Amino acid sequence: MYGAWTKDLAAEDVAILVRLLLKGDKAAALEPSMVMLQEVLEHHPEAIEKVEPLVWDILESTPPNASVMAEWRWGELSYNFAHRNPQRMVRLIIRQYSSPGFIPATDERHQALHMATEADPVGAWNIVGDAFLHAGDASYNLLTALRGWYGELIPIEHLVSWARAHEPDGPRIVARLISPTPGQLSQRARALVLAFPGNEEVWSGLLANVVTGAWMGPISGKMERDLAVVKQWEGDPDPAFRSWVRGLVEAMEKNLRAQRTREEEGYL
Repeated sequence: MYGAWTKDLAAEDVAILVRLLLKGDKAAALEPSMVMLQEVLEHHPEAIEKVEPLVWDILESTPPNASVMAEWRWGELSYNFAHRNPQRMVRLIIRQYSSPGFIPATDERHQALHMATEADPVGAWNIVGDAFLHAGDASYNLLTALRGWYGELIPIEHLVSWARAHEPDGPRIVARLISPTPGQLSQRARALVLAFPGNEEVWSGLLANVVTGAWMGPISGKMERDLAVVKQWEGDPDPAFRSWVRGLVEAMEKNLRAQRTREEEGYL
């Protein structure tokens, strides 16, 4: 691995070597195998089909709690294959995020999932949506990894259709994965709200993506910034939409007043 002596070997010989390595201590052989196969792809891109089965074996065998360097190498290798078999890549990553233990959402897995989903948005969403429906206690991992961005990659028509077919959970799941941008509410988020008028879980899911995140300073300061974002939605042309936003603003203003009182009393 470190001597880079395999760079001079033919792709077929590297594949033989990697197969032999993986028959031994597979966990120890994963990282050097990734290095050698990545070098093959860099020097012999035409050999991608010859090494593809080996690469998938390694990608699917690398644990999500691998070392930082192994994770980086996993990413470099996975980017070559996310578009070749996007649904397999999506299943691989979602399977890991659906495990009971906490799995950190690394940049490498984020990027590989992004690339695979862009290659086949509808097929990818059908896998992801089904995972959410059956994740149970492991849904926290999935939500942490995909919240607020993943739904932006899927055609909104398909998201709405899927949500309707899987009520009552569908609308709530989709809302959590959409980013409600500041200013005029994004067309994607707006379409979801209008498709499910009066659905409190859609509103709470979108609002959760606004208020979730770290901040510095008093809680009231964070609440003021969140309120400022939601107030910008009051200019929507749809009357029913504006009515829902006004109710949301009133509730947030009430909570903000209560929080300011608690902070002022605490200072005393």
